[in-house]
Amino acid sequence: ADSTPLQSNPILPTGVVVAVWTAILTVALGSLHFFYTRGLTQLCGDTFAHMAGARRLFDSLTPGYSELGNVWLPMFHFLAAPLAINDHLWQTGLAGSLVATAAFALSAWFLFRLALEMNGSIPAGFVTLSAFLFCPSMFYLASTPMTEPLAILWTVLGIYALFRYQMSGRTRWVVGAAIAAFFGTLTRYSGWYILPFAALFVFLAWKDTWRIRLRRAALFFMIAGAGPALWMLHGAISAGNPIEFYNGPDSAHAIYAHQVATT
Repeated sequence: ADSTPLQSNPILPTGVVVAVWTAILTVALGSLHFFYTRGLTQLCGDTFAHMAGARRLFDSLTPGYSELGNVWLPMFHFLAAPLAINDHLWQTGLAGSLVATAAFALSAWFLFRLALEMNGSIPAGFVTLSAFLFCPSMFYLASTPMTEPLAILWTVLGIYALFRYQMSGRTRWVVGAAIAAFFGTLTRYSGWYILPFAALFVFLAWKDTWRIRLRRAALFFMIAGAGPALWMLHGAISAGNPIEFYNGPDSAHAIYAHQVATT
């Protein structure tokens, strides 16, 4: 990696910032309105499960910690829960859709920033922004109470922080990437898979002594790895099985086995 520190974030003209956010909000809110008004935001059965998971944290026979469950990772439910208290937002799924839409918008902004800073070119930022905003899958997912847009946001934030670390060598960016990865591991299990590769990137991305490289990679892994560790601890406490999410009675494996046996 280039050992020349990155001086500062590029300062964008106000007009560019306004143009970018206008495009982002137009697409994000427009897609939410389009699919919601046509009753298309809750076509997947998982959307109802996510809304139930968010609601019961505050409104159930046993609200609180006991309602976290052991299969769905909790971060999306934590963020949607305050909105799901409202009956309309809960019943229509808008509580989760608003979280997904916000995640989509923030992901678009940081992808624009990443492309801009990597290439030193505003047009490159707009090309990347356009590719993301008009991706058909994202255009739809951004309107649904599903976890994918939020998981993408944590990944984009983590990659942006790792890029800033590669350019500057500053430990604070390692910590920032690790925090984003931590939240990502509590959003979708695919976030767990990223951790060793991101830690390896931290180890290799900046020329320094081996001791400092190892220390920074370990710092990243300790912060980010706390997510899976806490979830397995939760499984051990609540169900007596640290991998209850994988092989418990409500796991995807068990549900699939039941479907095969009965259909």
